[in-house]
Amino acid sequence: MEQTNTTPEGLIESAHGIEAVLANLYKNFPHLPKTARKVLADIAPWLALISGLFGLLSLMTYGAIMSSMFALGGVIMILGITTLVLGIIGSVLQLLAFNPLRARERKGWNFLFYSALIGALSVILSFSTSMMTLSTYGRASGLSAFLSATIGYLIAGWLLFEIRKQFRNK
Repeated sequence: MEQTNTTPEGLIESAHGIEAVLANLYKNFPHLPKTARKVLADIAPWLALISGLFGLLSLMTYGAIMSSMFALGGVIMILGITTLVLGIIGSVLQLLAFNPLRARERKGWNFLFYSALIGALSVILSFSTSMMTLSTYGRASGLSAFLSATIGYLIAGWLLFEIRKQFRNK
């Protein structure tokens, strides 16, 4: 059995592998004009700041809702707590991206990319949780949210890779 490298360096290396695959995918998508890419890169720090702050605020609400799920226990509770922790990490990464993005450093873009990966993982876990509910409504709602999030992440990923070259390694 192959050993997985779960050190921070190993996780970053895995993320760079995913980045290479996605860069190859998105290079075939239509491209925005240079001026539009520049404008997106200019407002990216502010979008990251606002998104990170609202993310943390909404996660406080989610945490309050999660307290009612403690009665359910088991796997649903564990997945819910994991989703909450991933959301916090993703929001903090967006906040950490602010200054490097303003300085046009690639580190800021990387923080946004890692946040998007964590967000996608969180959506998958949320979908898994909703599929474990007994109600048909819960499953349908979870599927709808999953499809909406998938479309949103495809578009966000495309925009993220459109501005990737606007940021330099330091």
